[in-house]
Amino acid sequence: MLQLVLELNRKFGYGYQVRIIHPPVNSVKDDEPYNLYEAGAGAGAALEAFNESMRTDYEIHNVLSITDEAIQANKTRDLATAKLAKELQAGDYTNIVPRQTQNPMARKKVIDGEEEVVFTMRGTALVTYLSWFDDKVPRATQFLREYCKILASRKYGGSANKIFADLERMSKDDGATWIDKTFVQYMYDDDVMNIFQNVMGKSS
Repeated sequence: MLQLVLELNRKFGYGYQVRIIHPPVNSVKDDEPYNLYEAGAGAGAALEAFNESMRTDYEIHNVLSITDEAIQANKTRDLATAKLAKELQAGDYTNIVPRQTQNPMARKKVIDGEEEVVFTMRGTALVTYLSWFDDKVPRATQFLREYCKILASRKYGGSANKIFADLERMSKDDGATWIDKTFVQYMYDDDVMNIFQNVMGKSS
């Protein structure tokens, strides 16, 4: 089973590193103290490369997690981490608007007897966007085009091609904010799950 874990960067003492675990392989990408967006993009690119080289079809929402240690260490350095930490601390997510209470970025979950922080569909959509923005990962592009088709079908405004073109013109931070807002207002977990099943699992 492949695991992609966003951890505290040990080399720098802050920021994130990306650990790739697929026994017997256990490697770390820690060249820089990545922020959450950069680490997420790195994880997406690593997954794409792994799937292509190993002829597998892992989906990022099934293999990506983040350590609580990394969240706590970076919550004052990284706005995205601060937001994630606030959601996790709230527990019942009462600090988030009603539609969003069902879609936090991540949740704590017990896996093999240990508590881990795993990304939800909303968090995974953000990570996928970042892997598209930074590395133009082909499957991430396909994901976003399907995402835009759903928005167009729900009267977001304009055709799917226009929505995607507008997204391409945005800065990274503006685009991440846009993904977050559109997910909250127009999307459900099943929408993103279906995109991953229909697009992300296909061979390029």
